[in-house]
Amino acid sequence: MAKKRMFSLQIVDTDAFLEMPLSTQALYFHLAMRADDDGFVDNHKKIMKMIGSAEDDFKVLLTKRFVLGFETGIMVIKHWRINNLIRNDRYTETTYIEQKNRLLIKENGSYTELDCDNKNGIKKIKKPKWLKDRQDALKNSSLPYSFNYKIRQEFNGKICPICNCEMRGYKYSDNKRPTIQHNIPISKGGKHEVENISVICRSCNETISDQETDELNNKEVIDVWNTIGNQMAPQVRLDKVRLGKNNIASISYLKNIPKEDIEELTEKYKVGNKFILDRAEDVIDYCESKGKAYKNYKAALRNFIKMHIRKNPTEIVVKTKTFESGERKVRTPEEQKSIDAKIKKIRDGLSDKMSMK
Repeated sequence: MAKKRMFSLQIVDTDAFLEMPLSTQALYFHLAMRADDDGFVDNHKKIMKMIGSAEDDFKVLLTKRFVLGFETGIMVIKHWRINNLIRNDRYTETTYIEQKNRLLIKENGSYTELDCDNKNGIKKIKKPKWLKDRQDALKNSSLPYSFNYKIRQEFNGKICPICNCEMRGYKYSDNKRPTIQHNIPISKGGKHEVENISVICRSCNETISDQETDELNNKEVIDVWNTIGNQMAPQVRLDKVRLGKNNIASISYLKNIPKEDIEELTEKYKVGNKFILDRAEDVIDYCESKGKAYKNYKAALRNFIKMHIRKNPTEIVVKTKTFESGERKVRTPEEQKSIDAKIKKIRDGLSDKMSMK
């Protein structure tokens, strides 16, 4: 059973819903969160007790028909299919088949009771073909649930390719809001895939109905989706990284570490340039052998430096200062003793931080 639930503003933003007491609204949300994949709930009394809801709150939901009740104590969220659409690979049918057969799905997707014409109260009516085709196309699509919402958001404010109006609006009643148009209608064998989708205003969508169209702005839809749809691509903030060959989000950073970064690291960890470059090689070898990738290779290099200092404290080579003439400075025993004390302090600090982790 799917573990995530959605709520449509088409339902929860109406006056009928918002006029209900807050406790009744909260009960509706809790019932919907715990419903099965067809919107049925068999423990509404337990949920009411858990959240401290009163019996009157449930009666309000029944009276306003936000939920539908059965004599067996089972209830169903009336607008379940408007709020949620679950794909086949995640959908588990309800165990309350008898109650489900006593419901009809209306054109807008909401449940309603059938008129009973026999003692069992069961009257089977097939779903309209257009509704079944649409549900099957959405469930079998490779596009995520969020596709329609994200694409409409991206095209809000753009020009409709048919009437040249500015598509703007979010409410269901807005005639100029962006809507999804299948260039080959689903009723005629079209699929709910990005290659078959354009975005036009609601007014044009209703006028076209189930007629086939040309590509319209399909290429633009594909370009937009290729930009926003790849959720697995690493998100790199430009203000946090360098661009080009020294980009810390690329492993090439380790092969050509900027001079200022080497100076920063040698000064911070009191080590020589060769030590920094050797640790960079360690990071590269590790990434190649394990197939590992980092978002920030500079941070990875710092971690490898700290780990090496912690594990091999006797191998650390302290850098020596030189004069501008190139002559090496000879340290006095007092200076060397002071430097050794600073190094020990740094090592102890690193060891404490690593142990805390």
